[in-house]
Amino acid sequence: MRLPTCPECYNQGLLVSGKEVYPHRPDLYKKWFYVCKKHDTRVGCHSNTKEPLSSKMAGGQLRLLRSQTHGMLDPLWRNGHFTSRGVAYSWLAREMKISTEACHVSMFDQNECFKAISILHSYCGELQAEAHEELQKDKWKSKNSIFNKVKQNET
Repeated sequence: MRLPTCPECYNQGLLVSGKEVYPHRPDLYKKWFYVCKKHDTRVGCHSNTKEPLSSKMAGGQLRLLRSQTHGMLDPLWRNGHFTSRGVAYSWLAREMKISTEACHVSMFDQNECFKAISILHSYCGELQAEAHEELQKDKWKSKNSIFNKVKQNET
């Protein structure tokens, strides 16, 4: 296991509990994090382990970008646009032209987050357009149905 280092000072992260990192989040107290207190960088660990999610600790801006990326990607697999999380990540890897092994939001740097957000934004825009088109079809079906009923009643 490769321990994460701070991207600012290159020192190895200090292992601390979630209670220390997120004192306002009791749901995270039992999770582990590697942190650099001097530069406010950190990375979480896999559930019930001390194994870091990434060798890349993140500062505030990168954490925000990763959160935004997750905020766009996760609903797609949770709501059934992709059959699973793995399928969603495989699709994103192909779109980003990176390996599936390298395609995980917790491993992304800022540029990779920007690229993923751009791809996801385009994809969500396409989904919105398709949904709008389907709604319009349904709307016209409904209007035609009402029109046909009125015509039948007139005869």
